[in-house]
Amino acid sequence: MLKRLEEWYAVKEVIGISCTLGSDETLFNICRLRRQGDSIDIIEQKPDVDKGELLRYMEGKKSLPISLHIQGRGILIKELDATETLSVDQIRAVFPNYSEEAYVHSYLTGTERTWLALMRKELLEEMLESFWDSGLDVARVFIGPAVAANVLDQLNGYSGNYLFDGHYIQRDNETKQWQSYRYEMGLKATYAIKVQGADIPERAVMAYAAAFSLLMHNFVADLHIDVAIVNDRFDDLLQKLRFKTNGIVLLIVLFVLLIINTVMYMYYQDKYEALNYQTKENFSNASELEKLSTTVAENDALLLQLGWNGGLYKSWIINQLAKSLEGRKGIDWQKVEINPYTARRLGATMGEVDNRYKISVSGICLTLGELERWVRTLGHKPWVEQVEISRFVDQNKPNAVGKDFVVTIHYTYDF
Repeated sequence: MLKRLEEWYAVKEVIGISCTLGSDETLFNICRLRRQGDSIDIIEQKPDVDKGELLRYMEGKKSLPISLHIQGRGILIKELDATETLSVDQIRAVFPNYSEEAYVHSYLTGTERTWLALMRKELLEEMLESFWDSGLDVARVFIGPAVAANVLDQLNGYSGNYLFDGHYIQRDNETKQWQSYRYEMGLKATYAIKVQGADIPERAVMAYAAAFSLLMHNFVADLHIDVAIVNDRFDDLLQKLRFKTNGIVLLIVLFVLLIINTVMYMYYQDKYEALNYQTKENFSNASELEKLSTTVAENDALLLQLGWNGGLYKSWIINQLAKSLEGRKGIDWQKVEINPYTARRLGATMGEVDNRYKISVSGICLTLGELERWVRTLGHKPWVEQVEISRFVDQNKPNAVGKDFVVTIHYTYDF
């Protein structure tokens, strides 16, 4: 139940956008993901589009959160000794001009080295303003190669080597930590890139990684850059999801309470009517009651004489049939008829077929063998004279499991 609640509060659909800044042009790669239960589906991919194509694609999708990844010109990658936490002094040791007011950064620590990505805050704010002015809701931002770490397990890397869209990564397969990294624009994979066995353009891998990192933010490493206004939008996204989910849960609870109230009303209404009827019956004429009792007794004696039930209670027969199914799987009753009424036309008149001492059981069974074993069990019952399979055919339904069957039993009360 707790897992189901977590799914209700989780982000269900994300658009990942990887932005490659070039000297002449800026290109965008798009990957749209949707989460359904335990599976994540790639809904759509669009590689190498310009800003105009991106905005046209986002028409009608502006309500979806965007996870933005930025790479290329304007993103500085530095390599330094491995460190668990990165201080300002360590950053200035490899980039003396660094200040928290002018730059944003992200980093990833490997087995022996740490890779630091830097971007001017002014450039980032210009890009974010451009997105927000277009009505696009950027809720997470990643820079550099670090975000790829969240999806490498899903890629078809060979012996810990990964190459896609200029990124070359070597990783220790046991510790899952990076051993080396380099970026070379124009460097392409020599084999088809696959994510969980499905083909994906190598240019869309970083867009997929960004979308996946937002969609599964509770379960993967937190590698996004810390930008206050973006964090606020992410928190607003989660708040809206909680509000929507809480509203749905409240409606469900109210609906269930309404159903319970209706059922209880109908139950007590029936009780009242039954009690009212019984009260009226108690005031009925004594002679009428005696006459009714006599008539019922005569009818019961006539039924017994005619042999419709053979002196056996139908409930007893049903109980015996049910006991015969104990421990058996794959047989599902749908209908049981004892002494079924059947009309037959004789010329211009209708007559009744004599079906005394006959039982018809119909339902669904997975295999003929299981049905035959049950029939043999019934054949050993002392009250059963004859039992046979009258029907065993495919169901008249697409993709149905099991087959329709009818078993006919002839019984006796003299045993």
